[in-house]
Amino acid sequence: MNSTHLRWACALLGGLLGAGSAWAQAVNPLCPDQRPIRFAHYNEGGALYSTDHGGIDEDIRQDLERCSGCRFEVSVQPRARIWTDLAEGSLDMAGSGVRTAERERFVWFAPYVLEENQIVLGHRVGPEVNSAAAFVAQPQLRLGGVRSY
Repeated sequence: MNSTHLRWACALLGGLLGAGSAWAQAVNPLCPDQRPIRFAHYNEGGALYSTDHGGIDEDIRQDLERCSGCRFEVSVQPRARIWTDLAEGSLDMAGSGVRTAERERFVWFAPYVLEENQIVLGHRVGPEVNSAAAFVAQPQLRLGGVRSY
């Protein structure tokens, strides 16, 4: 995990707990009776989480565990099961998820990966194509999309 992610994770956890980790270990509202925090990943196979190589979500989870002193019980589940378990209260936290109005009724989102949607042009596209209008003006160019969440 890079230092920016680490600082952000520790700052988030400090904000959630309201004080430093020494206080968190003594009176930690996230770890009542030393019960582990039930955390789930979904295996999206990329940078967020993969059972093969971990990922950003796992790095954040490990840092939250380290900073808080809480134990985490980690599972890998399908996305639909994660959302059901979060809504029912049988799961405490999950990795990445898409924010919707319905989900905001039962979960709190803490954004930690900031992205911008971008169009990436290959090396065959000339430097004169530097705007959407310039792209549209070139009828030989095509735009493709990748289905994802």
